[in-house]
Amino acid sequence: MRRAAQQTASVVAGWLRQGRRVVAGTLVAVDGSSPLDVGASVYISEEGGLEGSVTGGCVEGAIAQEALAMLAVADAPAPKLVTYGISDELAGTVGLMCGGVVHIFIHELRGDAAREAALLALDAVVAERPAAIATLLDGPAAGSKLYVDADRRAGGLGGPELLDANVEREARGLVVQGHSTVRAFGEDGATLGSGLRVHVAAFAEAPRMVIFGAI
Repeated sequence: MRRAAQQTASVVAGWLRQGRRVVAGTLVAVDGSSPLDVGASVYISEEGGLEGSVTGGCVEGAIAQEALAMLAVADAPAPKLVTYGISDELAGTVGLMCGGVVHIFIHELRGDAAREAALLALDAVVAERPAAIATLLDGPAAGSKLYVDADRRAGGLGGPELLDANVEREARGLVVQGHSTVRAFGEDGATLGSGLRVHVAAFAEAPRMVIFGAI
C-alpha cells in the first residue's frame, strides 16, 4: 500500500510540475466501514488521467465524472463535499470487504499557494518524510491548503493567521499520532469554535522492525 501511494504521489507531482490542472477527491470521513482510511485521495488530470483511490474502486468513477465536470470550464466550480453510500451488495461486486458511507471532498488544486502545498505533501509521501497537509472544507476559501513538516509551513487556509497557527499545531500532533481527521475551528480561527472544518491528512514516519537476538 505504501509503495502504491508513493507511485501515485510521484505521478501527480509530475502533473503539477508540468502545470496541468488537477482535481483531488479526498476521503475526509467514513460512517461504518470503508476499505481505505480517512486521508486517502484520488486525483484526476485535465487529460482524464486517474491516479490513487479512496474506496478501492467502488466510487472512483463517480468522482472522476464530478472532477471532469469541474475541469470542463475555465473557472472551476466551487469545491463540493459529496457523500456516497457503498451498499454491502455493491461492495461485493467490486471485491470490497464491506459497505459503508464515505464523504469525499472534491476540489481543484488551484492557486499557487495550494498547488505548492499539495506538491510539498506529495514529495513528502514519495520521500517517506513525516508531514501533513490541511485542507479547508468550508467558506469562500474552501480548498485552500496548508503544508506542515518538521522544519517548515507553506501555503495557507485563506483565513485569519490564528487559523493557520492553530491548524499547524494540530497538524504536528496528528503527524506524531499518524492519524488523519477533520477538526472544527471558529471563524476567527479559535480552536474552541465551529463554522470552519479543516481536514488534516497526516503522513507518519514509516514503521521500522527491530530484531534482537544472536541465534
